Amino acid sequence: MSWDSAAATFDDEPDHGLRDPAVKAAWVALLLPRLPSRPCRIADLGCGTGSVSALFAEAGHEVHGVDQSPRMLEIARTKSDAEFRLGDAADPPLDPASYDVVFARHVLWTLPEESLGRWVELLRPGGRLVLVEGGGRPAPGSPPTSVGRWCCGIAGRRSSRN
Repeated sequence: MSWDSAAATFDDEPDHGLRDPAVKAAWVALLLPRLPSRPCRIADLGCGTGSVSALFAEAGHEVHGVDQSPRMLEIARTKSDAEFRLGDAADPPLDPASYDVVFARHVLWTLPEESLGRWVELLRPGGRLVLVEGGGRPAPGSPPTSVGRWCCGIAGRRSSRN
């Protein structure tokens, strides 16, 4: 898939563009409590058109988005003053041990599993890896959520890297 060719319509999906106030509020309620309460430095890997980067920046965080699509990044730069860099989310062009949070949404499925090790290297001691993954349809009988069709996961742990 060419992400550049998808850029023009990418934000038409409610969970991509976060244009609907109720959808955006649901993402805020899901994500912001998982971040440190103080302003922090966040790497948004596979940031696409920067909707979540903008959400983090609006909350007062310093955000560095990385995406491989120049067209997606052009759109992202219109949404916030976050810093956006062209690069591969699997091996982001970011300094090791320099982020309080490494965030990725709906991108891990496209990458080799070794990517996670690189992402952990980006974290400062005590940093958090926050991943939002999922897709397809919910299990029969599962209630839909206000954020996407379904949501599941495990509690995060702080990095013990020194």
